Amino acid sequence: MHHATPAREDESTVIPLRSRVVPEIPVATVDPNDLNSPHTLAALSIPPGSTVLDVGCGPGVVARALTARGCKVWGLEIDPARATSARNHCVEVLEADVEAVSLSEEFAGRSFDTVLFLDVLEHLRDPRAALAGADAVLAPGGSVLLSVPNVTHGALRLELLSGKFRYRASGLLDRGHLRFFDAEGLDALVRQAGFRPEARLRVMRRRDQTEVDV
Repeated sequence: MHHATPAREDESTVIPLRSRVVPEIPVATVDPNDLNSPHTLAALSIPPGSTVLDVGCGPGVVARALTARGCKVWGLEIDPARATSARNHCVEVLEADVEAVSLSEEFAGRSFDTVLFLDVLEHLRDPRAALAGADAVLAPGGSVLLSVPNVTHGALRLELLSGKFRYRASGLLDRGHLRFFDAEGLDALVRQAGFRPEARLRVMRRRDQTEVDV
């Protein structure tokens, strides 16, 4: 008969641990038939097989669509979880703040047919400087595609007429927006950054299709 030996006070218990898993972020699919989407318009504006730098790539929504079109996409994303997700669809993702790095240094020796700033510039302190920095990584004949929300949308005008100006979690008055643009202001920004506007495409939202209750 064996008697169990009492555990000593200095004995340790070994507990196996697993590495912390970063939750996977669902990546939406770009619908090529939805021409009222900035993601669709951007993806269809880039020729198949292009090299692309997606600044503020998020979890890789547009990168996924471009990869399916034979493009090679590099990303830049400040959010760690989103950057991790985007790596599933990009050649490489730099986890950084676009306003804290130099694109020419981070992507030295590399050039891109297209640089994307989709719903990014309105979140920056100095969008002109960030946009101007894209010129150093553009291939000859390359172009920049950008999208911004329209601060003169009818829903916002009506809200101002009612004496309100309220930030929301997302949309036209996203809490992260530091800059606001109308068509003329955006055109001026592009020219100040050293570029020439070539085309403007619009995504239409009725007043009742925004986050503003009118």
